[in-house]
Amino acid sequence: MRDPLPEGAFDLVYSRPLLIHLPERIAVLDRLVRALKPGGVLRLDEFDITYGPALLMPDAEAQRLYETFLEAKIRLMRRAGVDVA
Repeated sequence: MRDPLPEGAFDLVYSRPLLIHLPERIAVLDRLVRALKPGGVLRLDEFDITYGPALLMPDAEAQRLYETFLEAKIRLMRRAGVDVA
């Protein structure tokens, strides 16, 4: 988040699930874009935790428990400043 990046230096900037965890994600994203050469590629792998369907549940109670867990996880991550979508 704080290390200097050379501007216009990279053909490819690649980030795996990271930005969702950073409160300064927009500022970091701006620095990553500025580090690209003209015509460079920015690849961001992130995930959307707002959708996690219950698959192969043994019964309705198990599905409700799983959905309760997902809702709690989303609330916790939002409180921590994560952009969950």
